[in-house]
Amino acid sequence: MQTLTPTFKSELLKARIPAATKSYSPVPHQAMIDMTLEELSKNGMKVLSESYNMARKGQQAMGFYEIGSTGDSEMRIRIGWHNSYDKSMPVRWAIGAHIIVCENGMVAGDVGAFKRKHTGTVMQDYREQAHIHVAQAGEMFQGLIRDKIRMKDIEVTKRTSAELIGRMFLEEDIITATQVGIIKRELHNPSYDYKAPGSAWEVYNAVTVSLKDEHPQRFIDSHINIHKFFKNQFELA
Repeated sequence: MQTLTPTFKSELLKARIPAATKSYSPVPHQAMIDMTLEELSKNGMKVLSESYNMARKGQQAMGFYEIGSTGDSEMRIRIGWHNSYDKSMPVRWAIGAHIIVCENGMVAGDVGAFKRKHTGTVMQDYREQAHIHVAQAGEMFQGLIRDKIRMKDIEVTKRTSAELIGRMFLEEDIITATQVGIIKRELHNPSYDYKAPGSAWEVYNAVTVSLKDEHPQRFIDSHINIHKFFKNQFELA
């Protein structure tokens, strides 16, 4: 299974762009970068850092943008997208959060998530949706902050943690056996201090640590599904 690896923007942009056909409209990685940065700039969002990953010599790619001045000491807004030239992944992007201490991610999925096949007016649709949702990024981020605060206040026993992990693996099929092992290790010996031991927030981050090497085709959806699971389980407002 192909895994994305960190790369420089210049290397990513060397990938050959396929020709358009009646049923396929390629979206250049450069266009994804330019449109995303343009919308962030229009909304006065300062980009602290950009990072890019690619696989298959640039046929698959992801980009992430960390935004400053969010008013929270533990998290920042993060915009992410993925794109492909080999038809393996649709154009996809989402607005979420970057947890500073561990570099984990949060993606709620209720706003700012966009997914589109490489057909017809895909680039125009991406630009229109980016324009709408980037303007709502601040409001969405405040929702993630509220979820974080609520999870920190919820005490979770070892048995409850085990039940949650078992349900995510066996019932919901949103984590893999390999990820279960990573989560178990993180719960027994956390790699980071989340300032809320024995809480739902600590369990949440143990799970998102396990997603760091998630396959690009599942990366955004996996984060959305995990967040939805925790929101439903703990009735987060």
